[in-house]
Amino acid sequence: MMVFSVILIFLIGFICFAIISSNFGVSFGVSLIRSLVFGIVFGVITFLWYFYYPIAVANKHRRDIRRNLPFALNHMAAIAGSGVPPWNIIKLIADCDEYGYLSTEIRKAVHLVSLMGFSLPSALLTVSKNTSCHEFKEFIEGFITTLESGSDLHIYLKQKASEALVTYKLERVKYTKAIKAYSNIY
Repeated sequence: MMVFSVILIFLIGFICFAIISSNFGVSFGVSLIRSLVFGIVFGVITFLWYFYYPIAVANKHRRDIRRNLPFALNHMAAIAGSGVPPWNIIKLIADCDEYGYLSTEIRKAVHLVSLMGFSLPSALLTVSKNTSCHEFKEFIEGFITTLESGSDLHIYLKQKASEALVTYKLERVKYTKAIKAYSNIY
């Protein structure tokens, strides 16, 4: 699709600029060279857009997951403290849209279990392999280990929630200091 789009945009840019420049009485050779340059520039811009757009989307998802992870972990720890099974905890987070893209990632695991017949640990492992957020991946791998070893899930979730909240607070302080420095500059 990228190659087709680049070629198509090149041809459209070349033809449009050739028509426009021929109406202004420019010689054929100069018009041809300008049209080629114009087509190549639009082709390169299209290529760069196709190349960097997925990276930008992955970065946006990573930021969204990192921003919502401490609150989702806190919610999961509170639910686990009441003795709810892990599958129900995962389903509750997946159904909760207030956690943004984190809920979408968890929803992928729910679909793998519900529709494809995966076990919960294997579904979570599949999601962790495809996520763009390192912290979320680390949490899922620890969650799987806790499930498989039979350890207390509430203790693990409580520990991860407190760690994530500390990290979140430190990032907010760092961000606030940076904003303060920029405001002092201006």
